[in-house]
Amino acid sequence: MYTSEVNAFELYSGLYGMPIQQDSKIRKRQLELEQILAQTEVLPFTRLAAIEAGRVLASLKKRGHPIGIRDVMIAGVAISSGVTRILTNNQRHFEKIDGLIVESY
Repeated sequence: MYTSEVNAFELYSGLYGMPIQQDSKIRKRQLELEQILAQTEVLPFTRLAAIEAGRVLASLKKRGHPIGIRDVMIAGVAISSGVTRILTNNQRHFEKIDGLIVESY
């Protein structure tokens, strides 16, 4: 199972966006998140991923179907790493990208 540094960013952003009064819960969730990420291959956003993400975004814009930049970056990481299957709760965005098989949870 893979994830990307972009996904890690999204998870940490959600974690630290929790209300301040939940500080002890944030620490607990951070440890849980770090354990999950330690057991998962986290793919980096490399120059090749940036190139693929740029290609994907340009193609989507030309077709009139732009999607969120983070989703484009995740797709760039996947494509540049040879990953063709995406598991997401945002199937609507990823199914617009050629070359990816999209599964929803």
